[in-house]
Amino acid sequence: MFIQFSHPWFLLLGILLAFIWYISRRGHPLLSAGRRKIALLLRLLILTFLILALAGIKISLPTKDRTIFFLLDVSESINAQNRKNAQDYIKKSLKKMKEGDKAGIIVFARQAFVESLPQGRLEFSNLLTRVNADYTNIVAALELAVANFPQK
Repeated sequence: MFIQFSHPWFLLLGILLAFIWYISRRGHPLLSAGRRKIALLLRLLILTFLILALAGIKISLPTKDRTIFFLLDVSESINAQNRKNAQDYIKKSLKKMKEGDKAGIIVFARQAFVESLPQGRLEFSNLLTRVNADYTNIVAALELAVANFPQK
């Protein structure tokens, strides 16, 4: 499990928890000891959750399955040998994938196109998509990859 905070300085508000506990030690004289403890516990829990929300907590759980997009630049700026090396790398990587992993391929130059949506045991031999190769637009490829990742 991995925990991140987008605004960690809000965690300093945790000092308020100690302050509330200190003030509430005596509690309200009209409440029984049990009710005072429950009231204190609820106050501390609510404040803790509020502080964590303000800090922007993000909990990431490990996953066994992965989805990978290979982005292949097929513009004229990439020579034939480098393009072949990239395709060979994709083929080798696909063979090494574990059970449950999925892979997709996006080719790009001026525009980006999905060559293959993410799937298990993807077979890749040759590129089928033809693109206008006079320009390189990696941003379009990254945006297309993000848009095609499966939602969990």
